[in-house]
Amino acid sequence: MPLFSRRRSYVSSLAISMMLLGCSASNDLTIAPNHPKGSDLAVEVPAALDTGRLPALARPTRYAVSLTIDPKEPRFIGRTVISAEVAQPTQVIVLHGRELAITEASVVEKGDAQSATVTSRASAHGIGSPDEIVLTFARPVEGTIEIDLGYTAAFSEQLSGVYRIESGGEWYAFTQFEPMDARRAFPCFDEPGFKVPFEVSITTPAGNLAVANSLEVSHAASADSKLVTFKFAPTKPLPSYLVAFAVGPLEIREGKGSKVPLRVVTTKGKSALGDAALEAGRAHLEILEKYFDHPYPYDKLDLVAVPDFAAGAMENAGFITFREELILLDPKISSASAQRNLALTVAHELSHHWFGDLVTMTWWDDLWLNEGFATWMENKVVDTWKPEIGAGTSSIAWRAEAMKLDARSSARPVRRPVVSVSDAEEAFDGIVYDKGAAVLGMLESWLGPDKFQMGVRQYLRAHAYGSATDTDLFQALGDASGKDVVGVASTFLDQPGVPVVGVTLTCDKDKAPSLALTQKRMLRTESGAAAPKPGAEPAWKIPVCVGYEGDKGAPACTLLASETAKLELPRGQKCPTWIVPNQGQHGYYRYSVSAKQFRALAHAADKLDAVTRFGVLDDAHALVESGELPVDVLFDLLEAFAPRPGTKLTVGERLVIEEEVDLLVALDRSVIDEASRSAFAAFSGKLLSPIAREIGFDAKKGESEDAKLLRKALFEGLATLVDDPWLEKEADKRAVAFLADPSKVDVDTLGIALKASSHRANAARFDALLAVLAKTQNPQVRVALLGGLGSFQDPALLSRALDLMWKPDMKKQDGRYVVKAAVALAASRPALLSWISAHTTEIKEKLPGFMRVGFAELLDVCDADSLAKAHAAFDGKLSDAEGGERAAAQLYERAGLCIDLASRERAHVHARLHVKP
Repeated sequence: MPLFSRRRSYVSSLAISMMLLGCSASNDLTIAPNHPKGSDLAVEVPAALDTGRLPALARPTRYAVSLTIDPKEPRFIGRTVISAEVAQPTQVIVLHGRELAITEASVVEKGDAQSATVTSRASAHGIGSPDEIVLTFARPVEGTIEIDLGYTAAFSEQLSGVYRIESGGEWYAFTQFEPMDARRAFPCFDEPGFKVPFEVSITTPAGNLAVANSLEVSHAASADSKLVTFKFAPTKPLPSYLVAFAVGPLEIREGKGSKVPLRVVTTKGKSALGDAALEAGRAHLEILEKYFDHPYPYDKLDLVAVPDFAAGAMENAGFITFREELILLDPKISSASAQRNLALTVAHELSHHWFGDLVTMTWWDDLWLNEGFATWMENKVVDTWKPEIGAGTSSIAWRAEAMKLDARSSARPVRRPVVSVSDAEEAFDGIVYDKGAAVLGMLESWLGPDKFQMGVRQYLRAHAYGSATDTDLFQALGDASGKDVVGVASTFLDQPGVPVVGVTLTCDKDKAPSLALTQKRMLRTESGAAAPKPGAEPAWKIPVCVGYEGDKGAPACTLLASETAKLELPRGQKCPTWIVPNQGQHGYYRYSVSAKQFRALAHAADKLDAVTRFGVLDDAHALVESGELPVDVLFDLLEAFAPRPGTKLTVGERLVIEEEVDLLVALDRSVIDEASRSAFAAFSGKLLSPIAREIGFDAKKGESEDAKLLRKALFEGLATLVDDPWLEKEADKRAVAFLADPSKVDVDTLGIALKASSHRANAARFDALLAVLAKTQNPQVRVALLGGLGSFQDPALLSRALDLMWKPDMKKQDGRYVVKAAVALAASRPALLSWISAHTTEIKEKLPGFMRVGFAELLDVCDADSLAKAHAAFDGKLSDAEGGERAAAQLYERAGLCIDLASRERAHVHARLHVKP
């Protein structure tokens, strides 16, 4: 007889009644943290391990989790029965649990049950409340056991663990467990290397629905019909962080045409907005099954829209959770950017169902293997589904963002030690996602797409429903290709930083043209900081491909594995007037050529494809920031590559224009001061206004997606950079029309219009936007309104927008949209920083940790006075928030680098713009 058949019913009618009244279980059963029953038991307890992992005393093999949840009440009740294997006799088992009030604890071995003494303690390097449960027994246990734990817990206030929210007057419960918050929902071995089946049942008041990772197998009402118990099929083996459920008066919309049950799950009244997500989910499932040559691993797929969610989306097996605005789209008014984001996000999370869910990282130091692969794979999926989106080409912009992070002295390796919850939280950054994806893209280009795919399939077959490391993947890729993948990949994963490849062209009449290659770490530091000595850091093994004038599509390629190397061009090749040292932008490296060579590329603008021009602009900007290139060269390139009216707008051309906008904004935030601002605005307007007038404020019939996407980036950039009466007038006209009739809206232009028209607007306009915000149910319109409210330059009105965070009906996630809008405007940044400084106590007491950390992540500071205010606002204020201290340190580092760049280059900018300081 299976062990689980002996599980007794936990939820008594008394416990249910107490829960529905908002009470916890009776006090004589509650074992408070660090106050055990039977504390005189003399058992040697192993200390918390410095690695952050649990002592190897037991290994789970199966979970049964029974929960009673009424989202209207502040607490929930649970019972967890864990089957486990104990390799040798022990009187102690350590597992995870956080803020759980244990009411019963016992262990069963071969039919012999004994009660357990319960204590709690903090894991090594832990922040906040204790998160390890120590069970001690009077008699040793060994072999197959069952651990039986009853408990109650409060819903989390941090949008993590199990939390509740009110939406439309109804209460709901949702979950977010990654990385280490399953321990807030049930006692467990909360590590990704433990993958076992979960059997979940949820009891909730009648009228609610419960959904979870697997298909529902039954639901039954209680004798008095007040409660309903939903039971779900045992899952495939899962780590605890991929378990998920939702409870409340949910709506479910079925998808059509999918091989597996496909549904959208929403709060009441919103499921009709889920058709676009269902369409993407169905298409992406087919593409992924074909690419991996492996069927979808789970029994159904729910796409769950969550009204308040700290993350963007989460790949829970068979139960993907999303922010509402990402997947609930009104087909009549959804913007091109919203449709694109939906496609990419669904593709990303579904890719995880093979990379992360089917095969899971063994520990969090391989997080990049999950997130980097899914980031890389999302572009391949969307390119297959809707190639007109140009997802793969667009990914070069994210690669560039990763390199900016990686050029700082604080950059950390992709593979990094994780010994605490805080370490795991901090690991979710651009290095893990975007550098990880860029390294995989480089490997695919080096090995060839077919060999790469063959290795991926081999890896999945070998480790299905288990755990693996990135070395396992690289060995599979090496077996498929015959190349040293481990050796190349490790240099990019285990050492921080981005390499810069120096390229010098030499031409001799009697010899083929040759390229002298060097490599070093690109390190952006403040002036006076010691540069790394040559040879002080290990060399990267870099697949390098150099394009050149006359290459006929066949670049010169080599594996640069030492500090210097020589690469010859084909014999008979004329001396090229220009070279492109990262052809196709496949390599994860910057390149350095002389100012003369950059100017040669500027003169050859008409001969360079869009991807090359993007790379030239991006690398030149990086060299200016690191002090290796004068800023006037960047101004020359911006002029040479400026958008020309009449150019056919492809994905690549859009990216080049967006890069021009981004670089102008970056310069405006750093090297431009009040003396040069007017001249720089004129310079920016000269480059951008002609293409803006051509594309127009409103979408045209038959217009491409790229035109719609470009309009958003271009007009928002212009609104930031240029005091343009035409733009302000056009924006205000559309804002007024929207406020007169919010049902008639073009979401492609609404966000632009509300932001640009709010800059100088008055309190009456603020109140009008606020009134519409209170009524709208459309997630995209809500985001546009929040951006508009954050764009008021009047400090008093901006303060009112920021004060919305204190309102109980404001979603915790929404404050970020207001802050992002304010950060974009130079005139608003001082007021934003002053508001933060004046509200540090409220921020700490009222906002969840992810929002407090978000302030430090979003802020831009580029003068000594503002940096001093930032220190006053953040020093010591984020130590209790996971990842908070690092976010503050990175803010200070960004500020120091910006101040240094400004002091170094402002005189050159004045000269270039003919400004008298």
